[in-house]
Amino acid sequence: MSTPVALFAYGSLRDPAMQRWLFGRLLPRDPDRLEGAVCDWIDDIDPDLVRLTGQRGYPALRRVADRTLAVDGDCLWLDGPALARADRYEGDGYHRTRVALASGRMAWVYLAEPE
Repeated sequence: MSTPVALFAYGSLRDPAMQRWLFGRLLPRDPDRLEGAVCDWIDDIDPDLVRLTGQRGYPALRRVADRTLAVDGDCLWLDGPALARADRYEGDGYHRTRVALASGRMAWVYLAEPE
């Protein structure tokens, strides 16, 4: 078994139904926050997302210079195969990068691709 990695989740990956569907289980989580970030909403009708969470769209996190702006979320703990599943789920609209969270821990996060 691989060493768990931290992933900051701020949208559908926080939802228990989505975790069961995507990873086959609930993931360990710690509440956290990413400073210098905002979330925009992207309208999209993904049938799986609507069925599992009721959401008709998804948040898109973007970094900003203003450190007083922040996004609350969860630090999820995943193994390598689960992180690969998350990468496939997030698709081309996001890129994964490392960030420092308010707690001081380093984590991966999916940032929205620039328009």
